Amino acid sequence: GVDIDYVVSDISINNPSTTLGSPFSEEFALTNTGGLNGAELIAWTAYASANNTLEAGTDIVIGFGSTVYFGLDTGESDDIIISGFWPNISGDYYLIVSVESGDETITDNNTNFCGLFTVQDPPDYSISSTTIQLEGTAGIVLNDSGIFNFTIDEISGNDGSKPIFWEVFASLDEVLDGNDILIKEGSLGAITAF
Repeated sequence: GVDIDYVVSDISINNPSTTLGSPFSEEFALTNTGGLNGAELIAWTAYASANNTLEAGTDIVIGFGSTVYFGLDTGESDDIIISGFWPNISGDYYLIVSVESGDETITDNNTNFCGLFTVQDPPDYSISSTTIQLEGTAGIVLNDSGIFNFTIDEISGNDGSKPIFWEVFASLDEVLDGNDILIKEGSLGAITAF
């Protein structure tokens, strides 16, 4: 044929579980399946949708952009990086990608989807069971060593997906401020909700 026909395929699912408003980076393949070379920019829009059908005015736009080149030659394909932010509403979403170009003549197949992606509230961590066991029995003296124990719990019922960083300070009161002394820091892996 003598048409320009852009088709979206192979939308990735790099991170199927995430938290509200988190950035995402996925990609899709864009191909000109028509018989005519394209000559105009190709714009893309990414949507979060409750189903696998694009519904204008209902689905949430979560990212958009355009190619840096003008058109694709007939039969040419390119991988497009898409990025944006997930909605601030928890739920399961399909990622729908739609493309358009000013010189395309076949436009009924410009949309495709993948999923599901789970967008959930972020985890809520709590510290409990804090204990201090110092070496020696004559009280605390300068440069004393000891063992500090504490428990980190996820209390909201939402799985974590990123490392947790912690710090232990020595303080003259119960308020963490700029006068407190950092004595230990570390990290641990994400915590699964119980």
